[in-house]
Amino acid sequence: MTTYDQTEGVSYGKCLTCGLELDTRQSAETHMSETMEPDEHGNKRSHSTQATNPTREQRIRSLVDGIVQDAIEEALDNLQNEIARARISHDEVTAALGYYSDFADEWERAY
Repeated sequence: MTTYDQTEGVSYGKCLTCGLELDTRQSAETHMSETMEPDEHGNKRSHSTQATNPTREQRIRSLVDGIVQDAIEEALDNLQNEIARARISHDEVTAALGYYSDFADEWERAY
């Protein structure tokens, strides 16, 4: 059975920059905030962290993101197949996708 809950008694993650163990998501966010410094180009950078025991919310969001991304990719493939069969044109798809901003953005990136 799949569970989306955090494993109790296991830390949230770690800092990939300095190796600090991070007990909670909040401690990770605090650590990143406290280590924020400008780099050689003046861009602000902080230590990088990795969630090895993400929160339930993060796990569910990752699941949903994957399902939505798979659906977008399948839709784009189907549209590209229709173009390859010369049933519709790229411009016609682009115009029709204007009503679906998420798909339109992905279409522009992919094709």
